[in-house]
Amino acid sequence: ALLREGMNYIGPVKGENPGTTKFEALAGSDSIGHNPKWMYMISDEEPEIPELNSTVQGAIEFEPKDSIGENLLPGKYLILLATENGKIKGYAIFRLNNANIKMPPAALLKEGDHYNKAEKGSGAGTTRITGLKSIGIDGVEQWRIKTNPEPFLKDGESLELNSIVPQANIYNDGNNIRVNTNDWILLLATDYSGRVKAYSQIKL
Repeated sequence: ALLREGMNYIGPVKGENPGTTKFEALAGSDSIGHNPKWMYMISDEEPEIPELNSTVQGAIEFEPKDSIGENLLPGKYLILLATENGKIKGYAIFRLNNANIKMPPAALLKEGDHYNKAEKGSGAGTTRITGLKSIGIDGVEQWRIKTNPEPFLKDGESLELNSIVPQANIYNDGNNIRVNTNDWILLLATDYSGRVKAYSQIKL
């Protein structure tokens, strides 16, 4: 039987560690049995649909909320299997993407290498950043900024690679940025769709 989203499973969502995914919840039902053993397999090619009661081969047993897979990349396939006594009772096939896989942290932009120290802008209440360079960072197609009275990230926090920061505006080198004294600026090096490749949190 084809497993049903919301009834048999919730996910896949990002796992706890980079390169992993997980299911928030897994549940049996009349069609697959109420206490199935859950298993998964990862593959590069789209897996074939398994036959009912066929024998499980090469699958790994797991529980809901377990981080599964390692070094997963978008485009890989995950097959979720509900099994009983080693026989397949239900399945679902997923093609993994950025939304399902925890990515490593984005790179850090360094003052002096990737941008110059923020300076006074040409209008009252403005600042600006010049010298934007994406040396050593792959996939940078544009720059974005966001301002905030508080820091965006606490100590030890990072932005995930390819994550998207809402309401970050496209920024061109040297343009004025409206700010208040003591604001923070989040400077982002992104691709055209705003996915973060590198970032820096700048205190004014």
